[in-house]
Amino acid sequence: MAFLPGWISRLRSGDGSVYRQWGTSIRGKRRATRYYRTHRKVADTDLSQVNNTGDSESDLARTDFLYLQNATQNPRCTATAVNADMGESGQGWYRYPSMTQDPGRLNYGQGGVVAALTNLGADWEQRHPGNPIGIGDLSQFGGARSPRHPQQGHPNGNIVDIRPMRNDGVSGPTNFLDRTYSQQLTQELVDSLIGLRDQYANAVVTDILFNDPGIAGTRRERDRLDPRTGRRLPGVHDNHLHVTFRQNIGCP
Repeated sequence: MAFLPGWISRLRSGDGSVYRQWGTSIRGKRRATRYYRTHRKVADTDLSQVNNTGDSESDLARTDFLYLQNATQNPRCTATAVNADMGESGQGWYRYPSMTQDPGRLNYGQGGVVAALTNLGADWEQRHPGNPIGIGDLSQFGGARSPRHPQQGHPNGNIVDIRPMRNDGVSGPTNFLDRTYSQQLTQELVDSLIGLRDQYANAVVTDILFNDPGIAGTRRERDRLDPRTGRRLPGVHDNHLHVTFRQNIGCP
């Protein structure tokens, strides 16, 4: 699946946050398909950090995909600012846990990562209406390591946890050993992630960690065994995909 050239507009909410809305142009008509929100402080004080090209807010009106300048215009193409808020839900995706259940959830990513996830969800909704993808932690604002993930920390705004798919259409947890788990839909989800491309036809996902040995395109954790019984102990990535995106999505 390839990303299409799109357009960007700005929608300001009542609390001062700025929504970056983008969509595709089809037969001369603009069609808004998804949006993400930048942190209010960044939106109000330093819009150059949103695209991080070193230029002005006018870059947001460009028709280049993901509001990034062409590399020939900006050889130092970077888009690593971790200030795009994933939000609570959108077309084909929802967040877990809810902020009321867990106010410490990590909500921020690089702009290109958030746009890729919303694009993934919209495409998924076309194929599986009413059965959205569950998106968990990304990074904290700014991209520093988080104590919520003591091993790797989810830094830099390019890592995201995604639930495997269920076989009953419920938007809830499962794991690859549970009777509610759908290996078929999870394989389709993994294939969709691997198939994501930027406007330069570069893959945007570099690694997927998930413990189901039957899912192609992923790698597994080493099994941990109970020393008394020899049985496998539950693994951290039995119940979610740990997905790493490429840095600087949209740069050649």
